[in-house]
Amino acid sequence: MTKGALVIGGSVAGVQAALDLANSGIDVHLVEKGRSLEVERGVDVSGLPDEAVRFLLTPKLLSAASHPHVRLYTGTEVTAIHGERGDFQIKMHQKPRYVDTQRCMACNRCSEVCTVDIPGAAGSGWAAHKAIHPPAPHLRSVPSAYTIEKKGIAPCRLACPGGINIQGYLALISRGRFAESLALIREAVPIPGVLGRVCTRPCEGVCNRATVDEPVAICSLKRFVADEETASGEQSALGFAPVTGKPHVAIIGSGPAGLTAAWELAQLGHGSTIFEALPVAGGMLAAGIPEFRLPREGLKAEIDRILDKISEHGLKSLTPEEERILDEASHRRDRD
Repeated sequence: MTKGALVIGGSVAGVQAALDLANSGIDVHLVEKGRSLEVERGVDVSGLPDEAVRFLLTPKLLSAASHPHVRLYTGTEVTAIHGERGDFQIKMHQKPRYVDTQRCMACNRCSEVCTVDIPGAAGSGWAAHKAIHPPAPHLRSVPSAYTIEKKGIAPCRLACPGGINIQGYLALISRGRFAESLALIREAVPIPGVLGRVCTRPCEGVCNRATVDEPVAICSLKRFVADEETASGEQSALGFAPVTGKPHVAIIGSGPAGLTAAWELAQLGHGSTIFEALPVAGGMLAAGIPEFRLPREGLKAEIDRILDKISEHGLKSLTPEEERILDEASHRRDRD
């Protein structure tokens, strides 16, 4: 078992203690419950200009974070300590950062385009800010990699059978970014126009806005962006992987499940062949929902848009010979 020293707290005093131990050749585990080693933590710098603070204290924090004998744990709290002097076992809980600290350059581009606003909390030092932000209200922190403020999955998204990122697409709609909103919906489901008309809206039943006045019109807004695409003729940007060239996948039925399966396979770069027993595509969407609830023109346009996009990435059409073989197989099955 590798033994070392544990330093709890990333204050200036804690950082100095970690450096002293590390310079003596001892492996140090430095635990800080905040997202970074902050310049202000543990020392009064209110009377110093910003440049002086950076010059005097930031190098010390950088030295601790990069020292070969120091392992830094940010966003971490010690939950239990077992053992006796000289042989302790530590249990820690580390909160996810949702950002790769090795790749983040703290360039602020992500925060500039983030659509989720977080209100400031009294006494936190934070004003209103984006969901992705630097680890402190300033950049005098180590590491300076950004972090995402996330309090679990929203109730509306948990209730959605398709797992649509509802908060994300509503935020994009509020900023007039309709094509991006529709693209985000289609990451989860390929038929937003259909769902915007026939969905039973379980998301709205658990919407937190209901505690204030009434639920957000989540389903109607989904229908709105789908209709806006049809009216404007602007296609939402869709990301598909390069065609893999692997054998096609057979999909039985062109209902919502079959269309979604073909769509997701195409996103991964795989081709597919859809088999449908009915004379029209859509499955129960076309055969089980009355036209006054789901207009056939809108349904056909949605399906055609899906098939057009999939065909560009490997959807395989049946050849006359394949259709003949399928017909013969169907007749044999009927006779049996």
